Amino acid sequence: AVDCTYRTLGEAGRNEIFNVGTGIETSITALANEVADLVPHSTVEHVDHPRPYMVRQRCADVSKARDRLGYEPEYSLREGLRQTKQYLDTN
Repeated sequence: AVDCTYRTLGEAGRNEIFNVGTGIETSITALANEVADLVPHSTVEHVDHPRPYMVRQRCADVSKARDRLGYEPEYSLREGLRQTKQYLDTN
C-alpha cells in the first residue's frame, strides 16, 4: 500500500483514485480470521446479519494502479497484516 501511495505522487496519480490490495478475493470472515490469528486470545464470532444482501467478500481491482502506476502487489494479505501488526506493536 505504501508503494502504491508513493507512486500516486507523480503526474500519473494526480487527481485520480486507485484501489490498493492483493487483487485476490477475500471473504469478510476470512479477513476477520486472519486478523484474529495475529491477535493473542482473540476469536471471531459469526453473527447473522439482519440484511443478508450485505457484502460478504471483497476484491480490490488493482488494474488501474497496475496500468497507470506500474503497481504490483508485493505481499499477501496475511503478510501485510503481520507487518502492520509488527509496526503497530513497536511504534
